[in-house]
Amino acid sequence: METEQEIATPTGMLATAKSRLIRLLGVQEEDAAGVLLSATSAFCILACYYLIQPLSDAMALHIGVENTPWITVGNLILIIIANPLYAMLAKTLPPSRLLPVLYRFLGSVLVAFAAAFLLAPDNPSTSATASNSSMHAANSSSSSSIGGGTTTATASTSFTALVSFGFACFIGTFSLFLMSTFWARMASLHSKAEAKRVFGIIAAGAQSGQLISSLFAAFLFSALHESVALVSVCFIEAAVCIIARLEIPPDSTIHHQIPPDITRHQQIPPDTTISCELPPSPTISRSAS
Repeated sequence: METEQEIATPTGMLATAKSRLIRLLGVQEEDAAGVLLSATSAFCILACYYLIQPLSDAMALHIGVENTPWITVGNLILIIIANPLYAMLAKTLPPSRLLPVLYRFLGSVLVAFAAAFLLAPDNPSTSATASNSSMHAANSSSSSSIGGGTTTATASTSFTALVSFGFACFIGTFSLFLMSTFWARMASLHSKAEAKRVFGIIAAGAQSGQLISSLFAAFLFSALHESVALVSVCFIEAAVCIIARLEIPPDSTIHHQIPPDITRHQQIPPDTTISCELPPSPTISRSAS
């Protein structure tokens, strides 16, 4: 009866639910908190990327289908430039500092692109819907147009196309360093034994983020247009804060330290005598001839 009363309390119900969840996921009790935080951070990372991937595709179409191969070239050039800088940063900073610094830098670049889209004279999000009206207005006023107006329109279109091209190239490089840094950090936080138990759950959290963001990406883009990149920045910052809460348990370090009472080369106390008994040598009996 006492046990049933303990289970009926909120603390007991939480402990029961936790134990059932641990058995369902097939993890150990010490993995529960870490795998939950890791899966949540993976959710944020994939949600961040799949919110801005449709925006990148829209920007690629904005500059013209015939120019999309140049996006691949630009992405390759960015990777060639960024990879040595990333390697130097990885050598300089410890793993616990590398991810926050890199992720916040990527988030700041997304904020810069969102501001550039808002400042663009012909915003790509509204240019597609207003293309018919603008073409009709241009045709009706073609007889009274002057060269200065044409030059201004061409300059504004070039600026928007340049920003769109840069954004489409950046997202390809963005996804590479976003995911590789995340899994490298997960590998440093979880030992090999833990990775076998929890990495599948973390990947499931990432796929959930991809699914949820894909479902809401169209709605958010129609409501926020290019400012949807700011939502991705919020997901990046959330992932940084969640990963910062992960701590390496003492039994989950990759390089285990030798306890102080155990040394690799055990020294023998000076007052200890070692007695070694040699096996008796075999005797060879020779018969006298």
